[in-house]
Amino acid sequence: MYTARMSTATAPNTRRALTLAFVLYLLWVFATLLLEGRILTFQRPEDIGARLIYALVANVLIGIGARHW
Repeated sequence: MYTARMSTATAPNTRRALTLAFVLYLLWVFATLLLEGRILTFQRPEDIGARLIYALVANVLIGIGARHW
């Protein structure tokens, strides 16, 4: 059975990946708070435009931006 220890080169990469994932999550939560939670977009069925902006910014653009990060 192969039981190698974590090399010193692996630890910073893991820490960086976890940090980036946490920052991305916080960015998404902040966008959700601003675009949905503050104006209660999903409780107003007539406000389709606000829901489209929320979906575009909070999900699509943040996801695309994270890909290039």
